Amino acid sequence: METLTKLLNANPGGMLACVWQRDCKTRKGITVSIEKRVAAHSLQFAAAYDNRATVQDKRESGESPAENQGLRGFTWEVFPRILRAEKSGKLYARLNVTKATRFATVYFLDGKRIDKATIAPYLLASEISKGEIPLVLNVAVDAIKSLRC
Repeated sequence: METLTKLLNANPGGMLACVWQRDCKTRKGITVSIEKRVAAHSLQFAAAYDNRATVQDKRESGESPAENQGLRGFTWEVFPRILRAEKSGKLYARLNVTKATRFATVYFLDGKRIDKATIAPYLLASEISKGEIPLVLNVAVDAIKSLRC
């Protein structure tokens, strides 16, 4: 609840640093626990997605649809800060990636830090980054371990 309060009180369009951790999705038959912890700084919070220059450029070039396609599987709980997942009801923070955003990702196997190459065969393909960084991240509020606004 403290994290949610911090997010609700943060300045709209302000920058923040955040650490979140969640269980990884593994292949069938894998019984070990694999967790992913991501630390990110220079994320923009509660910014208007449609007003971002990168979004407008992609729409003009035809790389993205001309109009916003809406949220798939989410509804706004507190626009433009907090989303609610339609299936699970979980709350998510809407974070915008900027040119200054930097990520550091660490993996844990049964609680012990391990390198990505070692655990990659256990993970679903959707868990392995292909190097593309999205413009927007939806991070579960209950997965956020630390937050600095």
